Amino acid sequence: MDLAIRILILALLALSLDLLVGHAKMISLGHAAFFGIGAYTMALLVDKGGIAPLFAVPLSVLGAMVAAALVGFLAVRTWGIYFVLITLAFSQAFYYLVHDSTFTGGSDGVVLMERGSYDLFGIAILNLDNERQFYFFVLALIAAFIAFLFVLIRSPFGQIVKGIGLNAPRLESVGFDSKTYALTAFVIAGGGAGLAGYLFALHQMFADPTLLSWHMSGQILIMLVLGGSGTLVGPVLGAVLITLLEEYLGTYTSNWKFFLGIMLVLFVLRVRGGAWPWIAARAENLKRRDGEARP
Repeated sequence: MDLAIRILILALLALSLDLLVGHAKMISLGHAAFFGIGAYTMALLVDKGGIAPLFAVPLSVLGAMVAAALVGFLAVRTWGIYFVLITLAFSQAFYYLVHDSTFTGGSDGVVLMERGSYDLFGIAILNLDNERQFYFFVLALIAAFIAFLFVLIRSPFGQIVKGIGLNAPRLESVGFDSKTYALTAFVIAGGGAGLAGYLFALHQMFADPTLLSWHMSGQILIMLVLGGSGTLVGPVLGAVLITLLEEYLGTYTSNWKFFLGIMLVLFVLRVRGGAWPWIAARAENLKRRDGEARP
């Protein structure tokens, strides 16, 4: 159950970044900042504000979206390597702000005591301290986010975001303000990361500065490389691959990332586009051959 919850949360985080990387072709090395901000918003509201963890959901998402709007306002005015560096710089700024502040607990972070149980008119409806109920709570939020992305990507807005990745100058030439659409996508992706951060902190019962580090941002990008970007299945598959690799190889060696590096190189060389597009292409080829073999 613990492993399944971790996979779901990381899948949500990867899906939120894929809106930028897989569709708008905006590679961010600072996405973990919004993940950490969502986690810290919930943890601080509960620890210092006395708010029940369940009711911190919208505030965690909102906090991450506000931070994404501030970063994105400057970042979307650049492109390519400059966009990568600006997002990385802001991420590190947020990291050290949290790491060096006594309000956020410094390097020790913030520890939570309980997730809480919730009643309606005296009837127990949700107990987040129960691992099974917490699992279905996480699953429901992630299913809602995937449904939201499914509709968003197929909407006119989603098609324009894809157009930014294909040819932003051409969009500008026909009257679309690509920077506004890119900023909106950046804020939505930040909100998704904030939701993932909220769930991660609630699952682990603490929030610490490592959640905002560029290492976490790199790990999310690796999930997209392994699973395949630009799809709803690829980021989930990438989260499954990395989490299982850490879970099972980590029991035998602390150097499990060495094997992750080998896997990443092999995928880049032999499975270009990621595992899910490769599987889909092989399935389509088999289907075509089967159709040709029939009289």
